[in-house]
Amino acid sequence: PAQSVSGNEVDPNYFETVGLPFVAGAPFRAGDVRAIVLNETAARRLTATGPVGAEIQLVSPFGNTSLRVVGVVRDSKYFTLDELQRPFAYFLSGFSTSGTGVLVVRTSLAPEPMIPAFRREIATVDPMLPIGEIRSMREDLGVHLGRGRFLALNTAIFSGVAVAAAMAALFGSLSQFALRRRREIGIRLALGATSRQSTRPLVLDAVRMTVLGLLGGVLLALAFSRILGGQLYRT
Repeated sequence: PAQSVSGNEVDPNYFETVGLPFVAGAPFRAGDVRAIVLNETAARRLTATGPVGAEIQLVSPFGNTSLRVVGVVRDSKYFTLDELQRPFAYFLSGFSTSGTGVLVVRTSLAPEPMIPAFRREIATVDPMLPIGEIRSMREDLGVHLGRGRFLALNTAIFSGVAVAAAMAALFGSLSQFALRRRREIGIRLALGATSRQSTRPLVLDAVRMTVLGLLGGVLLALAFSRILGGQLYRT
């Protein structure tokens, strides 16, 4: 059956550069435009037997092409950090007629000071080539995590305010509860009860109210955590 697969065009050194390991097969060979690399999910869905060496019929805006699977890499994240595993394919650069691309560079040095050198090297190849934004993987990850961090910060702030308000309300409720039972406590003392015996019912009722409030808060927190948890890493 036909399957919808997302994809990207890469050079043979792309997988080593980004640290994406192969679980079967090997990277492209230079010039082998009929080769394709699949991720694990795509390999399971598109190939009935061993994926390496299998022929796949690709239907795309650029025409129908028969491609040979040369390798399988581990599943990764492609669009958002919270996405489910999806089938993904890698084609050799130049497969389509797209005129845009992203250059990925791996360095053992701090990446930010290297950016001017990257621009100079690209300019030596083609001075007229337009260069967009250059940023490190750490910065790119920060962009994707920005909304999640903002939601987490807001949740922490509002949770702190809610806890403070709950403590103030609980203190007020217990104070009013004690005032209403002051006459009862006085009668118990007049009848010969000790201070501990007189205040014990009050303390037990206060503990009971507190425990019920905590249980209700925990149940609500569990319910809302399912809703908020799915939003932390959406972009």
